[in-house]
Amino acid sequence: QCRSIHTFFMKRSLNLYWVNHKGEVIRKDRKVKPWRIKQCPQAYGVLECESGQSLVEFALLLPLLILLCFGFLQLSLAFQASSQLQHVTFQALQVGSITNDDNQITGAIEAFYEPGSIEIILENKDSDGHLLASAARRYGDQITLNLTYQYPLDFPLLNLTHIPLSATGSLPIL
Repeated sequence: QCRSIHTFFMKRSLNLYWVNHKGEVIRKDRKVKPWRIKQCPQAYGVLECESGQSLVEFALLLPLLILLCFGFLQLSLAFQASSQLQHVTFQALQVGSITNDDNQITGAIEAFYEPGSIEIILENKDSDGHLLASAARRYGDQITLNLTYQYPLDFPLLNLTHIPLSATGSLPIL
């Protein structure tokens, strides 16, 4: 417990924060000069810090806080791009399952992404798991689609300018 304080022999002004037994600030005394006595009978304790110290600490931490905010924003955008990639994969597989046409599958993907910006790997397997040529696909055979997209970072970090995102799916020919 501390209900009074002195600033004898101090070289700089202090900010005093008087707190109750719950730790809540009940009074603030700013820029208390050296060689003074302050008291607060209702207080349980007091926190002392040099005047201006909070500003200096904030200025030191501000770049880190900004970096964390932008990093979180970039991570959120990358997660959204990953969800979109998974959605496009599923949509293209549905088109391929119904039409059994590679050009239709590629067209469904290129409706969302520019040609050449995404890597498309299309595999065809029969009911026994053997690889097939696209022209040999028929009812019941599996189409497996793997899309890979290099997501560009708006805020490059540690020489990382892209994040590789991929999505894979498989559907039978209807």
